[in-house]
This record gives sequence, C-alpha cells and structure tokens, in this order.
Amino acid sequence: MSSERDDMLFELEQRLAQVGGKLSAEDASSLIAADFVEFGASGKVWSKAEIIAAMSQWPPIERKVDNFRVRELSASVCLVTYRVVAKNTEATPFSLRSSIWRHSGERWQIVFHQGTNVR
Repeated sequence: MSSERDDMLFELEQRLAQVGGKLSAEDASSLIAADFVEFGASGKVWSKAEIIAAMSQWPPIERKVDNFRVRELSASVCLVTYRVVAKNTEATPFSLRSSIWRHSGERWQIVFHQGTNVR
C-alpha cells in the first residue's frame, strides 16, 4: 500500500469536490477521464461533459470526509471509498462515495464515481 499514492488520491477527490465556482472547468476536465461515468445520488447517470457543465451551477457545500480507503485493483487502477458528511445543509445527513481512479501517463484521472445518500 502506498501512503503517498493514497494521499494523492485523497487530494484529488477533495479537488473535485470544490464545486460552486471553486474548481474551473479546465481543472475538472484534466481530472476527469474521457470515458468517465457517474451514478449520482439522484439516480442520474452523468458523462464527463454533463458533470463538468453542471458543476459550475452547484452551490458550495462544506463537507467532512470520513473512512477514506484506497484499494489497489491493479498497478494503475484504484478503488476509493469514503463517507461524506455535509455541513451547513439540511439535505441528506451523509452519503457513501466510491470512485475508480486510473493512472495513465503522468497523472491520475477519475473514471467512475457513485454517491449513495443515507437517510
């Protein structure tokens, strides 16, 4: 297990969470793979283009990440799982998240994400 790699994936997940104008479309595009798919907590299936277009419209949400875990699936692919507690919102108290990250060339990119609201 690589602590440096795990720290990097945590940082990348945190960068993607900076919606509401804090993360530029260009920065998001470099983190999200062309073949990206998200199964959103709402049940909507998102593509890379759809998620980048929608991100700028979402209000900022302060959140706390718990139980962040990285499981190596291959030398260049990792599954990341964690729990998110949203602060300053009356929405769902927390959600369970999972992402698949692929290392290609010199960078990591997210290829899959799923959020599941827990009520």
